[in-house]
Amino acid sequence: TPDIPQAFLFLMAFLFSIKLWQKPTIKNYFLAALFVGLSSSIKYFPLSLLPFLYFHFLVSKFNFFNTKLLVSIPTLFIGYFLGMPYLFVHYKEILANFNFAASWYAPKALAENQSILQKLIPPYFHAFHFKFAFNYSILPEPLVLALVGFLANFRKYRVETLAVLIIPLANTIFITNYLEVTYDYLPMPSLPFLAILTGLGCYFVANWLTLHLKKVHLTKILAFAAVLLIGFTPSF
Repeated sequence: TPDIPQAFLFLMAFLFSIKLWQKPTIKNYFLAALFVGLSSSIKYFPLSLLPFLYFHFLVSKFNFFNTKLLVSIPTLFIGYFLGMPYLFVHYKEILANFNFAASWYAPKALAENQSILQKLIPPYFHAFHFKFAFNYSILPEPLVLALVGFLANFRKYRVETLAVLIIPLANTIFITNYLEVTYDYLPMPSLPFLAILTGLGCYFVANWLTLHLKKVHLTKILAFAAVLLIGFTPSF
């Protein structure tokens, strides 16, 4: 399935987008744009473009269309070409199958004779992916720890913490409100970012236990937590 490499490339694009925010050099813009192009070529989601533009806005603000962004645009196509060179060589065959692919993955409202605002209104809502993500992908323990990680880091690292939620939120809104098709792997692009929050939650809980509990009690709790990790395995 292409969903696993796509989730990996989403995460790489996100990490390099953070780097361009921390140090906005041409090199970091190039690497971030390259992975955005690569991740977009794997499947139909250009979601990694959202954190890229988010961090670029934080860097540039009122000078949004600056030289670094303009340099990044051809790099996006280079990444896309490296991920799917077939599109550039046999583009007529790809475009011929576009309507078939759109019938599965594009909102039906796009094909209707409506205004742009009407097309943006969610045509329906189905909770299949919420059920799947909770039962098979997220599970209760990692979900609770992800919430703890978000709350514990939001105050000190607000920009980065909000950025982690960009792709999960955009992906969830899209697959639950605009796609008629439902299958198990659609929530997968969200999992690396939920794993980040879960890791932050584990770090916060471990620090809190170290500060507030005696060493003997801490050892017992960590042993119990190790048993609970068995339930984490399907999530990652």
